[in-house]
Amino acid sequence: MLHDGTQAFFGDAIVPSFEKFKVKVSRHETHERERGFDEICRYGACETLAELPGRAIWTTLAAIGMTLNQTTLHLK
Repeated sequence: MLHDGTQAFFGDAIVPSFEKFKVKVSRHETHERERGFDEICRYGACETLAELPGRAIWTTLAAIGMTLNQTTLHLK
């Protein structure tokens, strides 16, 4: 239940770049180019929202986060 709520929160947040939410989301992005592939990793984390489904059973949960990875393979 908490997983579904977290997934829904970040799924809705990715498109508008977290702007519609009242909580501050820390973001980080990395770019790597190695042996035939490029990879972009985007990370987001924020304080736990009280209204997340299943939040009540995770009493010490302080933050939630996500990562979105995009890998492009360069074939020869």
